[in-house]
Amino acid sequence: MTSLDVKAILEDDDKLTDVAHTAFTQIDTDGSGFIERNEIKESLKYLFTSVEDGDQTGPTEEQVDEAFKEIDTSGDGKITFQEYKEFTKSIMTSIAEAS
Repeated sequence: MTSLDVKAILEDDDKLTDVAHTAFTQIDTDGSGFIERNEIKESLKYLFTSVEDGDQTGPTEEQVDEAFKEIDTSGDGKITFQEYKEFTKSIMTSIAEAS
């Protein structure tokens, strides 16, 4: 994805919703409509393995907690789609600004 793609997504709320929804449904493995801490942990394990060239160390419990708290802005122990969409927008904005 190029910086132009990111900017185009940020300018179109429907596109942003689609991108966030695709990722949300992949992380929400139990289909509850929320992302729980264990699902964040599993997705971070996947990311850590991808980034670390197959190293299976995975995230620490502290890293999982930090990531979960950053996205769960209501603090209710579950991540709603809206919270995840706002997180996605924040990440994409950072990418666009860095380009």
